[in-house]
Amino acid sequence: MTRLSLLFYAEDPTAFRTRVNLCKTRLKNCMAENFFTREVDKVKHEAVSTLSRERRESFMRKCIQESDRFEQNAIYRTFSDLMRVVQEEYIRQMKKCLVLQDMQDPANFPKYIAAKVPIRVNKYTYPYFGVVANQ
Repeated sequence: MTRLSLLFYAEDPTAFRTRVNLCKTRLKNCMAENFFTREVDKVKHEAVSTLSRERRESFMRKCIQESDRFEQNAIYRTFSDLMRVVQEEYIRQMKKCLVLQDMQDPANFPKYIAAKVPIRVNKYTYPYFGVVANQ
């Protein structure tokens, strides 16, 4: 992608370079996130779990109480719409977990490089343990 960057006569050249470099970095990050999201969306729904019926009913019980002053049907419709969004986001996060797990295997790197998806490898953090001696 080509972008035109204009330096105006009254503009500070150093501030201009800083602004252009920041824009290029942000554009690169957005493009990388778009490629990653596209890869996540390729995962089939059947490959991931969904929210269990018990969990959804638990949400419903917490949201709707008999003492509410609102019409129950309106609350139920609103809750149903919100639950649909929650379910979709849950599935997307499960797909994301599958893609991230798949990225941990170096044998899969060429697939992601070909799709222009930046590799996200978990960095192992060594635990730090200290011993305090009683004196």
